[in-house]
Amino acid sequence: MKIHLISNMYPSKDSPSYGTFVEKMYNQISQVEGITLSKTVLYKEKNKIKRTFKYAIFYIKIITKLLLNQYDVVYAHYVSHFSIPILIIMKLKKINLVINVHGSDITSTSPKDQKLKKNMGKLLSRSQKIIVPSDYMKKIVVEEHNIIDEKIYIYPSGGVDERIFYPKNKNTIKSDFLSKYKISQEKKIISYVSRLDKGKGWDTTIKAMSMLKKHDFFEDDWQVLFVGSGSQEQVLNAEIIESKLKNVIRIPSLSRDELSYVYNISDWVVFPSELPESLGLVGLESLACGTPVIGTDNAGIASYLIHGYNGLLFNKGNAEELVKVLTKAISMKNEEYISIKRNAIQSSDKYLSKNIENDLFNILLK
Repeated sequence: MKIHLISNMYPSKDSPSYGTFVEKMYNQISQVEGITLSKTVLYKEKNKIKRTFKYAIFYIKIITKLLLNQYDVVYAHYVSHFSIPILIIMKLKKINLVINVHGSDITSTSPKDQKLKKNMGKLLSRSQKIIVPSDYMKKIVVEEHNIIDEKIYIYPSGGVDERIFYPKNKNTIKSDFLSKYKISQEKKIISYVSRLDKGKGWDTTIKAMSMLKKHDFFEDDWQVLFVGSGSQEQVLNAEIIESKLKNVIRIPSLSRDELSYVYNISDWVVFPSELPESLGLVGLESLACGTPVIGTDNAGIASYLIHGYNGLLFNKGNAEELVKVLTKAISMKNEEYISIKRNAIQSSDKYLSKNIENDLFNILLK
């Protein structure tokens, strides 16, 4: 069986975290016997002129490969960004197109992405199958593009890598990692792990932390880690200084191994995204490490985070409500906290890569 994967997002040496979920799925398929797997992918390019040139080459490669080769499955990720060459090919020959929708390719409201939606709709209707990461995204595809349920399959973007994200003894976390960022294990830890961009909820989190500052025990007994980089990184740094938050530690984007350290040393992870997250792997990775999540009752996050069971929920963008939830988390009795930690691990089990690794291939084979 010949499968050809196409994506405009794929990790590289310079951008190792760019499109890692696509690479993860590629690797999962490659492990299946009897598969001849190939790919046409685009790596991240910041320079606008170079990016335009690389997209042109990318388009030419797609048309050439699909025209000259016969694949049993053409498996496309973020197809909205290369819909034109696919539509051209579909006029010339029949292809078995499977589209993997990830979220922003459907839900983005930016003017640029809105222009791509028309062609995206055409491809969704002409594809043989559509793969989405959650039931939330399935509902959006059905309602916005009038696609029948039977054509859509749920697969959680490669799942959570249990070889990296699992409960670790805090004493085994590398001391050089802790000393590098001046993290004290004598204090309890709340961590924000996400990009520092508009809609990710970092600003709501900072407001909540500023409100909690009036309680002396919060600054004395707790540390807050802000892990991530992004377009609003400097704004965050200014907010920390202005709010005089002494217990906040800034950490740039980390490797997946180091992220597992953060999840494991944290008592709670805040996932305050206000965006229509298709799934939200940050939350699932944290749960897999046994760390409860404080998240927004929103989109894909709400599909696995259950208030009082494996974490706590609050309304997106509501700093006052986040303060209440954080206060509940901080003052939680040990017995209840241990129960929530146990539930966190159990609820992440069905999202572990080892438990879903055959699902993707079965979907492609059907």
